[in-house]
Amino acid sequence: MPKRKGNSELRALIAEAYQVIGVLAQDAGRFDDVWVIKAMDNLAAGRLMHSDVLPFPCKRSDGAQPVANHGFADMAQCDPAK
Repeated sequence: MPKRKGNSELRALIAEAYQVIGVLAQDAGRFDDVWVIKAMDNLAAGRLMHSDVLPFPCKRSDGAQPVANHGFADMAQCDPAK
């Protein structure tokens, strides 16, 4: 029986993350970005449908600058390759 409770808590946590990512992506102007969509697909399915979400890029998939810069004053700092 405790396994069920843990599963239900995990589902609730995934649902919270889905909602938070959706709101933050909308505010950042990235809701329709392929990387956000892949992350939300994974959460909605409750399993890893897309294994290429991480590392999550700081720039939009279409090359446009995001509205928000994730707290970095200089977008070059956001590049995980640097």
